[in-house]
Amino acid sequence: MGKTNSRIGKQTVSPRARRLKPSRRSRGGSFDIRAILVAAIRYWKPAAVVCSLIILAVGFNRVTASPLFSLRRVEIKGAAAGLGSEIERSVRQTIGGARLLDVDLAAVRQKLESIPRIKTVWVMRSLPDTIRVEVVERQPAVPVLRQNGNLVWLDSDGVELGDPSTIGADPGTALPPIARGFAEGNRTPAAVADDKDRIALYKKMQQEFSQGPTPIWDRIEEIDLMFIKDVRVRLIKPSVLIQLGGSDFQNRAETALKILDAIQRRNLEMLSRYSVKNVQQFIDNPESLSTIDTSRGNSIVLIPNREAPKRSEAQEAKPAKPAGKTK
Repeated sequence: MGKTNSRIGKQTVSPRARRLKPSRRSRGGSFDIRAILVAAIRYWKPAAVVCSLIILAVGFNRVTASPLFSLRRVEIKGAAAGLGSEIERSVRQTIGGARLLDVDLAAVRQKLESIPRIKTVWVMRSLPDTIRVEVVERQPAVPVLRQNGNLVWLDSDGVELGDPSTIGADPGTALPPIARGFAEGNRTPAAVADDKDRIALYKKMQQEFSQGPTPIWDRIEEIDLMFIKDVRVRLIKPSVLIQLGGSDFQNRAETALKILDAIQRRNLEMLSRYSVKNVQQFIDNPESLSTIDTSRGNSIVLIPNREAPKRSEAQEAKPAKPAGKTK
């Protein structure tokens, strides 16, 4: 009874075997369809977007490269007929054969701004085949006679626009008085400013001389604005120069016209009111009068034309009758 069985006292414990989770691939012995669908859905949307963009880009390039998007029309607003044709020609030359969406609108605008008659311009694209151009055209302000004898229009900024025969004048409309004394060639900023002052003075004289029942403006042929403190105007008929100085232009011009009228009518009483000296020689020979200087206010000076012979000299210059030929 004292001996115990050794088998009973000794116990062997074996560890439990771990239960492995079946892998996704081993479940059911096939691929996890659900996982594949989730992954496909996750990446499908970005891929679809990229594919759609590629398709749209290819289609867009093919459509815009077609003749449908070539330049066919140039619509112009705000320009006269002659300028409009020049604008259209310049637009077509600048664009050439480029498709409308590839056109550099800034380059077209820069090209158009080089045309002297254009002050401001806007260029727009109107698909599929049209370029629209809106223009603010420079307006002729003063007809100017250049030193080389060419007659040109200047606008209010002093920009030369071209020949008055083709710009700004209606058929049958006479030109206003021609101006002289403007800057020539490449003008400095100071010269540009001086020309603007001359134009402003010209416009002021035009306004003053156009007033009244008998406007002086219609009797003027040229205005010399070389020195704005010594303005001179030349009459159409007779071709007499009136020196006005730098102010009170209307009153001084009217005074000169009254003196000229008194000389032509031989009105000594009227001439005596202006204390004009040596007036008798002009009464005897009105053609010898060259200049009426009213720039000194009440002191009027009559200047003779040195090239015009006196009437007595002209009579002496006549050839004598040949001897032996008498009536």
